[in-house]
Amino acid sequence: MEIEAITTAEGWARLEAAWDPLVERSASASIFLTWEWLWPWWRCFRRPGDELFVLAAWDAASGDCRLPSAECRVGPPQSASRNPQSGRLIGLAPLYRSRVRAAHRLGSLRRIGFIGDHSCDSEYLDFIIEPGREAEVLAAFLDSVARDPRGWDLLQLSLLPTASPNHALLRGLAAERGWAVESWEWPCLAIRLPGDWESYLRTLQPRFRSKLRSLGRRLREGRGAAFEQCTDAAELPARLESLFELHQRRWRAAGKAGSFAGEARRRFYREMGEAFLRRGWLRFHSLRLEGAFAAHEFSFEHLGRVYFLQQAYDIEREELNPGTALKAHVIRESIGRGAREYDFLGGDAPYKRQWGAERRSCTFLTLARPAASPRVHLWLRRAAQRVRDRARALTPEPLLRLKRRVQARLKKPPKATTDSTDGHG
Repeated sequence: MEIEAITTAEGWARLEAAWDPLVERSASASIFLTWEWLWPWWRCFRRPGDELFVLAAWDAASGDCRLPSAECRVGPPQSASRNPQSGRLIGLAPLYRSRVRAAHRLGSLRRIGFIGDHSCDSEYLDFIIEPGREAEVLAAFLDSVARDPRGWDLLQLSLLPTASPNHALLRGLAAERGWAVESWEWPCLAIRLPGDWESYLRTLQPRFRSKLRSLGRRLREGRGAAFEQCTDAAELPARLESLFELHQRRWRAAGKAGSFAGEARRRFYREMGEAFLRRGWLRFHSLRLEGAFAAHEFSFEHLGRVYFLQQAYDIEREELNPGTALKAHVIRESIGRGAREYDFLGGDAPYKRQWGAERRSCTFLTLARPAASPRVHLWLRRAAQRVRDRARALTPEPLLRLKRRVQARLKKPPKATTDSTDGHG
């Protein structure tokens, strides 16, 4: 086995044709690992000082390397101008380098993380590895990180699925190397879709089930309701502008910036949306009432799994719950198409439970090299968290309840009905 380290966009681009096929074969298959997600994400969200550090694992040209990882050759990082190994691609580590501020003004640390990890758009980031080869490839990747001449302090693997086979392997490999390990979990909720709409409705609480049926009748009675899906690339720009405007109007009314206040996320949605539409993955649904857009849902589907990323609705029509009506349509349409899951992604918001979503989790996993500065950084972070936990334990419960109410009020979106909230917004 040989590990190739890629540090330029040109070098990374050479892997495009082989990237998605390996994603689809891997145990960690997710739309957030596809080329069509990661490439525009890097173009739109890369920060000054961020550097690519994509690792590719290649089998030897003479055939598969089936020896234990210690006997497979792990070469030093290769130049980006080098032709890739002529063997078979069996592993990808979509990583980049940056610097982070150390705890308590102790300077900065050299950090390596997943591409896609800091914009609040991605979930389920992971290493992409041929099934059955995870242990040897991960060991080779970690060896390559450790030997890289630029050095490192923290390997921060955010949003790694807790159920991924790579998760437990990474912990074990880090322990073998004497690296410090720190982690915490982030909830993600998803609906397991049955075979038909009526079966799905029976899984919901009676009151919410009745609401959905009543809402459908109300919209059909004189409102000129029309559900649409964007399937034409020529329509995509205008639909996206409507999504951005409805979303921003709602959050400006609440005195908040909103997800689309900056150009980077708008550009990302345009580039990623175009790529997903070409691949047949985009599920950009809209609801018109009396000819005007009342709600949008920006979702996508990959390998039988529908991912809900963003929603917006017209606050002037909030009494009609257009967001809820549109989500019911999207879920019903997904069931009819044979999708197995509808994924709300990160956050355990109460409205997601109403729709029958069940909890799973991602892990924010940090591995630190065996040196003083990264270990002190992790120790100080843990100490600060223990102080906060202790203070919370000593605070009277009535005061805690008051604090939670104040925080909830400050974070509260413009309305408090059961209409769906804005995804990652």
